[in-house]
Amino acid sequence: MAMKRSQIYLPVEQWRLLSMLSHQAHESISELIRRALERVYQRGKQPGFGQALGRIAGLWKDRRDLPPTSAYVRELRRDSRLSGRRARPNA
Repeated sequence: MAMKRSQIYLPVEQWRLLSMLSHQAHESISELIRRALERVYQRGKQPGFGQALGRIAGLWKDRRDLPPTSAYVRELRRDSRLSGRRARPNA
């Protein structure tokens, strides 16, 4: 990732807090600031995998044209057992 150098002025108390957190986390103050900026200003703009899963969870829960998932899984398992095939062949 390309970076651009920047200089900021912080109140002494904020600098002390960042310095303490930096020592505890074994990370630079710059890294702590970058992460804080990502959490505050980029939240929701580029969803991560977890956020994407959270948004689609239950997407089809109210669909009445689909059979219950348990019936679908049961049918898949029954087909593979009766035919002597495995559901997923070993690679």
